[in-house]
Amino acid sequence: MKRGKLRLGLAMLMLLAGTGVAGATCTALGKVARLRAGPGAGGNYVDIQPLASLPPYNSTFEVKNNLYYILLGSSIGGHTVVQVTGDAASCPTSGAFRNGGVVIGVDILPNI
Repeated sequence: MKRGKLRLGLAMLMLLAGTGVAGATCTALGKVARLRAGPGAGGNYVDIQPLASLPPYNSTFEVKNNLYYILLGSSIGGHTVVQVTGDAASCPTSGAFRNGGVVIGVDILPNI
């Protein structure tokens, strides 16, 4: 019994460590500056503006999941802080518009 739990724990640890290393992502924390809907699937984009940044810039993400698009749209009305995670290998560090890839996660943070 203990051996099975140990194997399971080891497998979970390897799985979590592997996803952290292999699947690098780009995360942006801020408010939705612009939400664009394009024609057809995959034509939706969101710009996230950090809470305090000089010079100002936006992290741009493609939104392919309708649920993420709805969540981001609802955060605009309440001026709510969001954290958007994209599948880009890393976040660009220069430019006015920085590509974060395709959205793979959205967190709404109402208490910030």
